[in-house]
Amino acid sequence: QHTLSDQVTERFAVVVDQEVMDIDAREPLQYGSRPLMVPNWVRSPRQALLDVIAHGFEILSFSFPRKVLMSIYGGALIAFGSTLSIFLSAGIEWSGLQRFFLGFGFVGGFSMLILSGTTLYTEVNVTLPTVMMFQAHRFRRACWRCILLHLIVLLGNVAGTMMVAGFLYLADSLEATQQLRLENIVADKMKQEGSASGWFKVLLAGILANWMVGLAAFFAQMARTLTEKIAAVFFPVLIFAALGTQHAPANMGYLFTALFYGLPGVSWGSAFAWNLIPASIGNLLGGAAFVAAVMYYLHWPTSTELRTLQPYKTWLKALDSSSSSGSTSLGDEMSSPV
Repeated sequence: QHTLSDQVTERFAVVVDQEVMDIDAREPLQYGSRPLMVPNWVRSPRQALLDVIAHGFEILSFSFPRKVLMSIYGGALIAFGSTLSIFLSAGIEWSGLQRFFLGFGFVGGFSMLILSGTTLYTEVNVTLPTVMMFQAHRFRRACWRCILLHLIVLLGNVAGTMMVAGFLYLADSLEATQQLRLENIVADKMKQEGSASGWFKVLLAGILANWMVGLAAFFAQMARTLTEKIAAVFFPVLIFAALGTQHAPANMGYLFTALFYGLPGVSWGSAFAWNLIPASIGNLLGGAAFVAAVMYYLHWPTSTELRTLQPYKTWLKALDSSSSSGSTSLGDEMSSPV
């Protein structure tokens, strides 16, 4: 009896060198009594998870300057999304419609992020824990690499959002109506300031935010075309923004812009201590526990399936060569070409 991996190998025509995957869905895959139909217009959750893991190994293999640039650019794009949400929701009195357009603005920012291939902290909160679970037998090495990349992406996102906020201030892009709307948004983000229970409420709201954003990133891997990717992220992103959850990179866009404009209700210290730090911790917990762990448990990819993906295959070759030739520095291993 063929294993699932054997069936995947037989039924998926994979051209590794060109990184092209042609899925034949005329017959369902079978695992026990459970059919696994893969439509020809979308990847299955299993294949999406494989792509997430391969993407994680790919990012880990990038050089340090490339990681930094991807992180800064990702932060800049999400700051544009937060700015768009201010402009779209300003002047709207009805709360429901205002929240809809607030979320709609972030759909634009996240769509640019997904399509540009840049990196966001809340995205790696799903990607890297998934890689760590797959590399459980090398947990210590994988953990160190992932922690380092987490820090690079988080600090890069801070730099990117701060850069866009500074440009907006220097260009005097926000008029009185937009500044008033931004002031209201900041007041809502900072309403828990000053109490221990409020700090933990921000953390919990951060869990909810990355739960939705993590699903958006996961769903985007299931799509094939530009239109499908935008549609895949639409509802999760709309939900996290409309619910008023705490998404650290998005909050950076709001808070840094407010600080540059000198709006009341926030200072540099309070922004980090009472919002960005608890939100970042909550984002990490939400992405790792409610997306990465759940999706990994439900769809449990095997090593055989992952070897069909070019980035992972290249990364394994680098590990094999370093093992056979002796110790290799962390930087050399992580900068292997993809």
